[in-house]
Amino acid sequence: MDYNTAVTDTLLEIIADRELIDPGKTAEIVADYYNGYVVQRILQVMEESGVNQNELAKRIERSRQYVSKILNEKRNFTIQTLALFSCALDCELLIEVTKNQQPV
Repeated sequence: MDYNTAVTDTLLEIIADRELIDPGKTAEIVADYYNGYVVQRILQVMEESGVNQNELAKRIERSRQYVSKILNEKRNFTIQTLALFSCALDCELLIEVTKNQQPV
């Protein structure tokens, strides 16, 4: 198991357990957390699909450097970019905003 897969598995366990970010955190911290989560999911789908960065770049008609910057979290991405990646990887894009759950 490589590093990216291990990180992805850990993040998926956190999300599956509905562990939420402290609502007192700043928007920047929340954005960084979910940016990392989304990148890990993209990497996991790429690995499962046998798609490398060069192939993904061809599919979205962008440079490999563009893809690399996003996957290395050096560039922010928009919902449009996520939709582009989602279509290129033939996967569903799910975005959800819900009210914070109160501790039991």
